[in-house]
Amino acid sequence: RNIMVYTTMKEIESTLSSAKFMRIHKSFIIPIAKISLLEKNFVVISSINEQIPIGKTYKPEMMNLVKHKLLSDRNGIE
Repeated sequence: RNIMVYTTMKEIESTLSSAKFMRIHKSFIIPIAKISLLEKNFVVISSINEQIPIGKTYKPEMMNLVKHKLLSDRNGIE
């Protein structure tokens, strides 16, 4: 489902919870819980089953999230 809005991605990003959403590309903000596959340069979101590119600018933050998630899962921390 597409929704057309007349605002900036930065404004949208600032209104969404950073615990639930992440900007991974200049054109994409994704729901973290819906990530079904993570590859080096893209993610797949379960509800749409399409590859969404990870921008170079956003890759370090994505890798940090993955690292944190793996460590918290291993230690039973949320």
